[in-house]
Amino acid sequence: MTVTHTPKHTKELELVILHWEDSHGGGYWFDKADYEPEVAKCISVGMVIAETDSLITLAGSMTAPEQESGQFYAPMSIPKSCITFRQNLAAMETEEDVQHSAKPA
Repeated sequence: MTVTHTPKHTKELELVILHWEDSHGGGYWFDKADYEPEVAKCISVGMVIAETDSLITLAGSMTAPEQESGQFYAPMSIPKSCITFRQNLAAMETEEDVQHSAKPA
Protein backbone atom coordinates (compact mmCIF):
# COMPACT_ATOMS: atom_id res chain seq x y z
CA MET A 1 0.00 0.00 0.00
CA THR A 2 1.28 3.44 -0.90
CA VAL A 3 0.24 6.41 1.15
CA THR A 4 0.47 9.63 -0.81
CA HIS A 5 -0.11 12.03 2.06
CA THR A 6 1.38 12.48 5.50
CA PRO A 7 -1.32 12.70 8.16
CA LYS A 8 -0.40 15.06 10.96
CA HIS A 9 -0.81 12.33 13.56
CA THR A 10 2.12 10.32 12.18
CA LYS A 11 4.70 13.10 12.63
CA GLU A 12 7.17 12.84 15.47
CA LEU A 13 5.40 10.32 17.70
CA GLU A 14 7.52 9.30 20.64
CA LEU A 15 6.86 5.85 22.10
CA VAL A 16 7.71 5.69 25.80
CA ILE A 17 7.45 3.48 28.85
CA LEU A 18 6.68 5.22 32.14
CA HIS A 19 6.89 3.88 35.67
CA TRP A 20 4.75 6.00 37.94
CA GLU A 21 3.02 6.08 41.28
CA ASP A 22 -0.70 6.59 41.82
CA SER A 23 -2.94 7.05 44.81
CA HIS A 24 -4.35 3.87 46.29
CA GLY A 25 -7.31 3.28 48.52
CA GLY A 26 -10.58 1.51 48.82
CA GLY A 27 -14.01 1.61 50.33
CA TYR A 28 -13.80 -1.00 53.05
CA TRP A 29 -13.70 -1.30 56.84
CA PHE A 30 -10.30 -1.68 58.49
CA ASP A 31 -8.57 -1.47 61.86
CA LYS A 32 -6.23 1.51 62.05
CA ALA A 33 -3.64 -0.56 63.93
CA ASP A 34 -3.48 -3.08 61.07
CA TYR A 35 -3.53 -0.57 58.23
CA GLU A 36 -0.41 -0.17 56.11
CA PRO A 37 -0.65 2.68 53.61
CA GLU A 38 0.71 1.99 50.16
CA VAL A 39 1.13 3.59 46.79
CA ALA A 40 0.01 1.89 43.58
CA LYS A 41 3.02 1.36 41.32
CA CYS A 42 2.05 1.56 37.65
CA ILE A 43 3.66 1.04 34.27
CA SER A 44 2.29 2.61 31.09
CA VAL A 45 3.46 2.36 27.49
CA GLY A 46 2.16 4.66 24.79
CA MET A 47 2.64 7.40 22.24
CA VAL A 48 3.27 10.87 23.66
CA ILE A 49 0.46 13.02 22.28
CA ALA A 50 0.91 16.00 24.62
CA GLU A 51 3.47 17.16 27.16
CA THR A 52 3.74 20.20 29.41
CA ASP A 53 6.04 21.12 32.28
CA SER A 54 3.71 19.32 34.69
CA LEU A 55 2.21 16.35 32.82
CA ILE A 56 2.56 13.92 29.95
CA THR A 57 -0.35 12.45 27.98
CA LEU A 58 -0.06 9.01 26.38
CA ALA A 59 -2.35 7.23 23.92
CA GLY A 60 -2.12 3.51 23.25
CA SER A 61 -3.82 3.48 19.85
CA MET A 62 -4.22 5.71 16.81
CA THR A 63 -6.03 5.52 13.51
CA ALA A 64 -4.15 3.97 10.60
CA PRO A 65 -1.72 6.25 8.74
CA GLU A 66 -3.83 6.27 5.58
CA GLN A 67 -6.73 7.87 7.44
CA GLU A 68 -6.66 11.64 7.60
CA SER A 69 -8.69 11.85 10.81
CA GLY A 70 -5.64 11.60 13.05
CA GLN A 71 -7.56 10.22 16.00
CA PHE A 72 -6.10 8.72 19.14
CA TYR A 73 -7.79 6.43 21.66
CA ALA A 74 -7.92 6.52 25.46
CA PRO A 75 -5.61 9.39 26.43
CA MET A 76 -3.97 9.05 29.85
CA SER A 77 -2.52 12.19 31.45
CA ILE A 78 0.05 11.47 34.15
CA PRO A 79 1.49 14.19 36.41
CA LYS A 80 5.27 14.34 35.99
CA SER A 81 5.63 14.51 39.76
CA CYS A 82 4.34 10.89 39.85
CA ILE A 83 6.78 9.56 37.24
CA THR A 84 9.72 7.62 38.67
CA PHE A 85 11.19 6.34 35.38
CA ARG A 86 10.87 7.29 31.71
CA GLN A 87 12.45 5.61 28.71
CA ASN A 88 12.08 6.45 25.05
CA LEU A 89 11.35 3.19 23.21
CA ALA A 90 11.18 4.59 19.69
CA ALA A 91 10.52 7.73 17.75
CA MET A 92 8.48 7.45 14.56
CA GLU A 93 9.28 10.57 12.62
CA THR A 94 8.17 9.79 9.09
CA GLU A 95 5.30 8.20 7.29
CA GLU A 96 7.66 5.41 6.22
CA ASP A 97 8.55 4.66 9.87
CA VAL A 98 4.87 4.29 10.75
CA GLN A 99 4.20 2.02 7.76
CA HIS A 100 7.26 -0.10 8.53
CA SER A 101 6.26 -0.51 12.16
CA ALA A 102 2.89 -1.90 11.06
CA LYS A 103 4.38 -4.67 8.86
CA PRO A 104 4.30 -8.23 10.21
CA ALA A 105 7.65 -9.63 11.34
